[in-house]
Amino acid sequence: MPILRGILGKVPSGPRARVRNFIANKQLGTQSDTHENVISPGVTVPWHFHEAEEVIVVLEGNGECTTDEGTEKYSAGDIIIMPARVKHSLRNSGNALIRQICFFPCDPATQFLEGEYPGQTVDVFNASEWAKPDKSSVPQ
Repeated sequence: MPILRGILGKVPSGPRARVRNFIANKQLGTQSDTHENVISPGVTVPWHFHEAEEVIVVLEGNGECTTDEGTEKYSAGDIIIMPARVKHSLRNSGNALIRQICFFPCDPATQFLEGEYPGQTVDVFNASEWAKPDKSSVPQ
């Protein structure tokens, strides 16, 4: 039984950055995929979808989740359940970091539908295979 100690709590490297910190995935020896997202104020996670259901537990901050059906505000203490293959984007609409944990039952096979927004960066820790950039799949 592995216990991963001190793995949470990463901080973005700058004011226009976000963190994708992989906690559990195939490369780390699990069938599920879990990661910590930390999003700086004003930063947006670009449009994407997953082949698996995603459950997001919001620990800190305020944001907006946009799908084809519209935009919903969320905050600390909320849980977002995103069905498989639903296109979505997340944005930090507050003045403090958003810290959330994202759970998938298996490899989510995430597909990004656009590149990072201008001036934004992503700090990746313990990257899984699907998170490695594939320039050929990002529309220009």
